[in-house]
Amino acid sequence: MERKLIAAAVSSALAVPMAAQAVEFAVSGQVNRAVIVVDQDGHAKDGDLQHVDSNASQSRFRFTGSEELDSGLTAGVNMELGVLSTGTSSGTTTRHAAVYLDGAGGKLTLGHTSAAADGMAHADNAFNGGSWLGGVTNWCAFHGAPPAAAGPACLTNDGGRIDVLRYDTPSLGPVGIAASAGDDDYWDAKLSVAGAMGEAAYDFRLGYIAEYDASVAAVPGNTVGYTATEIQKKYKLAEGDSPFNATAAESFPEGGRVSSGSLNKAGETIWHVTTPGKDATTKASGDILTASGAVSFGQGTSVGAAWSKNEMPAEATKEHEYFYATVDHSYGDGSVGVYWKRGETSDSAAGKPDVEGTLWGIGMGHNIGGGATAYAGFRRIEEDDKEDINLYLAGLRVTFN
Repeated sequence: MERKLIAAAVSSALAVPMAAQAVEFAVSGQVNRAVIVVDQDGHAKDGDLQHVDSNASQSRFRFTGSEELDSGLTAGVNMELGVLSTGTSSGTTTRHAAVYLDGAGGKLTLGHTSAAADGMAHADNAFNGGSWLGGVTNWCAFHGAPPAAAGPACLTNDGGRIDVLRYDTPSLGPVGIAASAGDDDYWDAKLSVAGAMGEAAYDFRLGYIAEYDASVAAVPGNTVGYTATEIQKKYKLAEGDSPFNATAAESFPEGGRVSSGSLNKAGETIWHVTTPGKDATTKASGDILTASGAVSFGQGTSVGAAWSKNEMPAEATKEHEYFYATVDHSYGDGSVGVYWKRGETSDSAAGKPDVEGTLWGIGMGHNIGGGATAYAGFRRIEEDDKEDINLYLAGLRVTFN
């Protein structure tokens, strides 16, 4: 009887006309796939062709919509999911899940979306073009196939997408100001100046992220089985070393332990490495100041540059600073660009020497119609503490709406 009453009540509620009007929305997105070849001595995938998703311009689909209210405000929604599909993993990530109110007094946004400082490092009038996709960006990795551990040449201070309350001022001529606040006492701000002078266009940005202690979730302990060959490779043991050797034990995580188990189908002994869990904690994030600017000219040429520094608190480590410059030229349906970056990481609190790195790349792209852009590029990464990396890239991005 109770279930029948609940069902009747729900049916009655659905039958009553609602005064509220749903926001009309549009669907759009893109699929961006590429193949890369990494040339680096000692790399596990050296010389192999790898199929990847681009993390510079990820495959995605989005729902956006807005509705003008009687009060003169506009209410809107932005829902965007990133799609990840590689040979080792697949799934979706939330890029945006936010609502906003926009009016004469500015725009207020609430939810998971770009913090105010997002984009502060990439003032570039050629941004998102074919040559940018082809290799002139500063990204060193791709979804599913990182060519190397991030070093000073691969670092970027560009804000990000997090849970925030964000406010954007109304346009003040060419000037725009944004500020946002998030969890763990996070706050940031960005000043933008953009406009045109005749056939030339300019874009300058100055952003700041204040020092805060980011929450780090607890990590449960786990046990993973490896063959002798696998355990030697993962923990960099000398050939012939037993995992029970004293020198080998130093390679395992602090508090970890190793034991032998059953044989696999090939008759090999499986070694079980148990890693202890970690309690929830916080991680210090230092002050970040970033400035970038770009100027494009009527003949299709654009130049850009950026500088950024992350200054960590005294008890933390790995401060870093970098500078980059770009030149991009568009012609008809094509574009070509070059990129150069120099970065330095210091870890004085840990007593380690400074590490420097350089990245440069060239990329080209062509709009082949129907929302499709084909691109190709080359990048080279040189850092003090690792082998040089050459990265060859080719891909196709198709947008839809």
